[in-house]
Amino acid sequence: LYFPHLSTRTKGFVCPGDALDVCQGENDNKLRIAILTMVVILGMVLFCVQVTFSNILEKSREDKALENIRTFMEDAQKAGDLLGGSADEEGLKVATAVAQSHQ
Repeated sequence: LYFPHLSTRTKGFVCPGDALDVCQGENDNKLRIAILTMVVILGMVLFCVQVTFSNILEKSREDKALENIRTFMEDAQKAGDLLGGSADEEGLKVATAVAQSHQ
């Protein structure tokens, strides 16, 4: 492993096995930093996966809600047509436009 700014004595390189008495502490510190770096990167990847999964679920909920709104509006319009009147056509147009704008 190479960490250029951690040591002036070993020039950033992990010491070989025969020099453990000289730089065991530096090797331990470099190992801790390497492990911590891997843990942070893994944590960031897991966080990104969680956010992506959450966004997918949220999008599915939005699609289902819009489908329910459209079904309700279509049913209301059909009911108005069956009763011989218009089920507030201007209100239906506005609600449909709002539902479509959220897609």
